Amino acid sequence: YVGSQGQSLPVGRAFLVAFAQTVLCQAVCRFSTPLEIQRANGELCYLNINLCYECFRDVKVGWIRRYDRRSASVYLPWMLWIWNGGNVLLFMLLAW
Repeated sequence: YVGSQGQSLPVGRAFLVAFAQTVLCQAVCRFSTPLEIQRANGELCYLNINLCYECFRDVKVGWIRRYDRRSASVYLPWMLWIWNGGNVLLFMLLAW
């Protein structure tokens, strides 16, 4: 169980809640914010909120960055697979 004092979710259900939350957050961020905006002084302001366009710029692992800046229908499932894969590992550790 994830939580304390008996008011908790089974680990499997907690993962499903986390999965649904990541999907919703990524979709909202991708479709409601641009990757960059141009300020009045001409400077570009990099947004990429919740990694909804590309992985962190400092990540140099090529296969993770494979679909960076592609269309939402290509990038979002890829990114969600990677990050929720990490979540599965963490939730499995919690269950163990």
